[in-house]
Amino acid sequence: MGFWLCMRFLTTHVSKKVGIVLKLDFEKAYDKLNWDFLLECHSMRGFSETWCGWIKKILYDGTVSIKLNNFVGPYFQSAKGVRQGDPHSPFLFNLAAECLAKMIKNARRNKLIVGLAADLIPDGIVVLQYDDDTIICIEHDVEKAVNLKLLLYIFEMMSGLKVNYQKSEIFTVGGDDNVIKTYADLFNCDIGKFPIKYLGMPVSYTALKNSDLDFIVEKIYEVV
Repeated sequence: MGFWLCMRFLTTHVSKKVGIVLKLDFEKAYDKLNWDFLLECHSMRGFSETWCGWIKKILYDGTVSIKLNNFVGPYFQSAKGVRQGDPHSPFLFNLAAECLAKMIKNARRNKLIVGLAADLIPDGIVVLQYDDDTIICIEHDVEKAVNLKLLLYIFEMMSGLKVNYQKSEIFTVGGDDNVIKTYADLFNCDIGKFPIKYLGMPVSYTALKNSDLDFIVEKIYEVV
């Protein structure tokens, strides 16, 4: 997946087009997921009433507690979110997050946004998503970027998943400082530099340096 993403960046760079890449950070993603939205996602995907009942029981009957200074507090009923460490949680979160991917792809299909390398791939690549690791790629068009921000806000209202723009990053492929500043101001996020990390691996449209891989070596040393 990282190689494929790299090739899309490279294609955009070589074709002299300007691409905008938004790496999203969701604010306390697992903690804020709306249960009604999650159950509706199950129904829309065709899960049986029995299955939806099981999921509802997991959500509504579960209890949580807070551990502080090695002391476990009293258990209480939560009202939203999925529990960290629960083996069901990644599946439940992915199902909800997939709704965002579908919304973005529908927006692309209706020409509200245009993905990268649209001249090579029908409508271009627009979103890559795995768990809460989300990258959105669009061609340089401020008006369509506004459409994207509105879409993200609508998704937040439905799902409870809020984008933390202060921790998100914006990148440009082929654009100058004025271009990237325009988008950074629009999304109110920091300007990032390539290589970008996706699923823990560095991705760039230029050749990686040895120093770009130092963090991998450090992790290996920690394990060894």
